[in-house]
Amino acid sequence: MARKKASPVVVSTDEIKQSVTDLITKPIEEIKDPDPDPVPGEDPKDAEEWSFMFEHKDVRGKVWSGHFTNKILTLGEQQLVTNTKSRFCGGMPLESIDGGMLALNEAIAHMTFSLQELPSWAEDLRQLRDAAIIFALWEKVRSHETRYFRLDSDTRTAKEK
Repeated sequence: MARKKASPVVVSTDEIKQSVTDLITKPIEEIKDPDPDPVPGEDPKDAEEWSFMFEHKDVRGKVWSGHFTNKILTLGEQQLVTNTKSRFCGGMPLESIDGGMLALNEAIAHMTFSLQELPSWAEDLRQLRDAAIIFALWEKVRSHETRYFRLDSDTRTAKEK
């Protein structure tokens, strides 16, 4: 069976120039202003509590999933996180503890207080055997906090600036 020949596409020189200009300038504009300032109320992460679905497939193929609600911690709760993290370190000087273990302890201590709704497998994160699950969940929690506090980052008065 013979193929039909496609009719040639005719594009003017001006259209080609415009396409090339668009390809060059759009990425430059995105680099100049890659992430505009967030507008309050446009993102669910703007709220003090944020609910999300989590799914992580571990190296053995098991899928860890569930519905979580994270809340932004008060200063008092942040103090409790610090105390809990210290307790997880067993009273050892922080300098003597491996950096990866410190990060893991911080994530677990923080999420112990910030996660309000969670599936049963996440009730005690220290009972898990794969740190990758905790760090994947921690990334979601941190994304909420990053978004939330970014809104408040420029609330200083002109006198304070």
